[in-house]
Amino acid sequence: VETEGIGGGVCQVSTTMYNAVARSGLNVITKFNHSKAVPYAKEGLDCAVSDGYKDFIFANPFTKPVYIETKAKDGTLLCTIDGPAKEKPYTIDLVPEKVRDLPAANDISYTSDLAPGEVKMIQKQVNGSIYNTYAVYSMGGKELRRVFVARSRYVPVDGKVLVGKKK
Repeated sequence: VETEGIGGGVCQVSTTMYNAVARSGLNVITKFNHSKAVPYAKEGLDCAVSDGYKDFIFANPFTKPVYIETKAKDGTLLCTIDGPAKEKPYTIDLVPEKVRDLPAANDISYTSDLAPGEVKMIQKQVNGSIYNTYAVYSMGGKELRRVFVARSRYVPVDGKVLVGKKK
């Protein structure tokens, strides 16, 4: 199983590895999503790590060992997992499905520091969301089963706007 991604930081590595691990049939024990959507992964497919409290943990359920190789080259990260193909004759795809949006508010403040009616955006409003992610097992193009993998919650970011008022 190979997964590519472009981005930066330790979470780019954990996200790329999570997608390869989950698609390879290894068991995901612990996985956390980011608090906000990240640019290098679809919602529901990211994996956050943070020293001391957010770990990505997985286990090998197969009878033989697996080999995991991760490479970074020219801004691309590649994670390859080789293992006992006879124990996994099916393919696994991860399918995130949006459950609902979490609306963000817009905080509007009035100031005499701006011309009357002038608008200045301080913080862009970004809605949050909740996703359920499923592992879809298929063989020969036919879906065999669908298993719930994780629920991801992305917090809304309230907007902040300044509007000029009469002096």
